[in-house]
Amino acid sequence: MIWELNRCQHVPGLIQAWLFSGEDRFAAAAVDAVLGWTEQQPPGRGIAWSNGFEVAMRAISFALCLDGLRGSSILTPRAEQAILLALFQHGRWIVRDPSTHSSANNHLVGELVGLATIALLAPELRSAPTWERRAVDTLAREAERQILADGLGAEQAFTYTLFVSDLFLLLVSLLQAQDRPVPDPILRALTRAGAALWAQLGEHDPAPTYGDTDDAWAVRLEAGELRDPRGVAATIAACTGSAEAAHAAARLVDPIARWLFQAGSERCVADRSSEAPAGALLETGGVAVLRDRGSRVMMDVGPLGYLSIAAHGHADALQVTLSDQSEELIVDPGVGSYFAHPEARRAFRGTTFHPTVAVDGLNQSEERGPFLWQQHAHAWTSYVDLGSGVVVGEHDGYRRLSDPVQHRRALIVLRGGPVLVYDRLEAEGEHIYRLSWPLHPNLDALLDREVIVATRDGSPRLLMRLLASGEPSRTAFRLSRGEEQPFFGWWSPRLESIVPAWHCALETSARGAIDLASLLLPVATQDWPKTGLEILRVGRTVVLRASVREDQWAVTIDLDGHPPVVVARPPC
Repeated sequence: MIWELNRCQHVPGLIQAWLFSGEDRFAAAAVDAVLGWTEQQPPGRGIAWSNGFEVAMRAISFALCLDGLRGSSILTPRAEQAILLALFQHGRWIVRDPSTHSSANNHLVGELVGLATIALLAPELRSAPTWERRAVDTLAREAERQILADGLGAEQAFTYTLFVSDLFLLLVSLLQAQDRPVPDPILRALTRAGAALWAQLGEHDPAPTYGDTDDAWAVRLEAGELRDPRGVAATIAACTGSAEAAHAAARLVDPIARWLFQAGSERCVADRSSEAPAGALLETGGVAVLRDRGSRVMMDVGPLGYLSIAAHGHADALQVTLSDQSEELIVDPGVGSYFAHPEARRAFRGTTFHPTVAVDGLNQSEERGPFLWQQHAHAWTSYVDLGSGVVVGEHDGYRRLSDPVQHRRALIVLRGGPVLVYDRLEAEGEHIYRLSWPLHPNLDALLDREVIVATRDGSPRLLMRLLASGEPSRTAFRLSRGEEQPFFGWWSPRLESIVPAWHCALETSARGAIDLASLLLPVATQDWPKTGLEILRVGRTVVLRASVREDQWAVTIDLDGHPPVVVARPPC
């Protein structure tokens, strides 16, 4: 896109090529790229100067070019002065057009890191000392805000946490290279982020896809199209010595870690002292992670997003995703689009696209623009027992309706692989409820006598048995894939890219309260196991009876207790 082109992030790669090969043509191409861009883009005019963030990303590329070529014959005095002038203009623009108030998210971090990079790599600029103090001091405060106490990103978007972490890592590398002190809050934030990556990625789990992503890089020092989350973990390990980050790196030797922290880059290989993660509750950001025998189940029990507009968050409260043996099965559908496809933008950030329950086809939070949520749903946990594989959460998003609806969800990971999800929705009047389970595009799905079976390359991979209390005539199964009208059945591997994927749903209507139950079973055999699922209610207590082959479980659930009570009897 035009944004990426104007960030000129290919320039550091040309400097790398020159340093490795010694061929002057690469360095000359880098200088020509910088000078050519500055000649064609007068300061303050055109889309390339539309905001301080884009200016800062480009400034990082220009400053690294200047620093890499200092002392070489390729960088003539005239070219050096031209680049210094460009960096001064970039720094001045960043200072005059900062991201503030509800936009002070990753954009603010990027602007400040860009300003610090100019100051540290072009110290002859008169404003450099002032810019450095301003940027580093503010980033020390922002580190506490942008990386939460549990290590998740405040924006509730996984890849934006990677991006912000990479920005902080670049700053630390530059400060250390010049023997400048690194503020402790920044190092602590990176250590927290490394631990959160360890909790989510484990050793072999796929990267989560919750929230927005725009494929941004702090600096391009490797050839991949997308930043590898384990590469970020490796770079954090090289920077901080975090054993958790080293474990999440999974022995990956990351190119960026080597460029920024050569002395510590082996930590991601050598330091494997931490144990593989089991269950985890990242409470501030609101992500619960449960594991059993190679399966990872994640539940969103956190805020919608950061600050008042929550720009990069999705209306996915209480969503549950499932991976097994490193393969994604039930997924967050990803980002979709920002501007190119408005319908896709609305759908991919909306509730009905996510593995949760939508009421009356409405989003849990009220949308007022492609990057604006006006009224936020708040989610929280009311009971957590990681050892027993139980999480209970609720949200208030549908309490705003004229007839308020309360949604509570219990997640139970049973020993041996089955996953039970119980939803309780309570209201006075009648509503339409849609229980959704979107699948990874590598799966094929079909409905087989009220059981949804999903195969990968023709082999059984996932079985889902869905059930609703109330009248059977009010309940219907919906399987969609690649549909335009209505827009359903899509998955997004990256920004502005969507591919068809099965979206499986149970749709029902009820007056008053209703119970929904889902049995989610990863399958690794060549035959489909016999399963069963029942909902039994005695007063306010619900008993879910689930069976897989010869094993039977009885799960007693009382969500009205303080705290709620969830007891799963072992299989008999």
